[in-house]
Amino acid sequence: MHIQLTVKKHVTSDELIRLAAEQGVRVYDLRKMWIGQTQDAGQYPRLYMGFAGLREEEMDYGIQLLRKAWSLD
Repeated sequence: MHIQLTVKKHVTSDELIRLAAEQGVRVYDLRKMWIGQTQDAGQYPRLYMGFAGLREEEMDYGIQLLRKAWSLD
């Protein structure tokens, strides 16, 4: 199972991936998952998250960590 998401922040995918990794969560740049797909300037970052093999509690915890990592206000 996976989710593709658009993060409505004016930061790069690389920055969001780095911030997530600092919290122990792995997310992936959607552009790198599809050959030839590019992100247009001005678009919000699009990421890919996988949930295979995780229990519901682990998913909830990971989402809480992402919320903490990406609260860039």
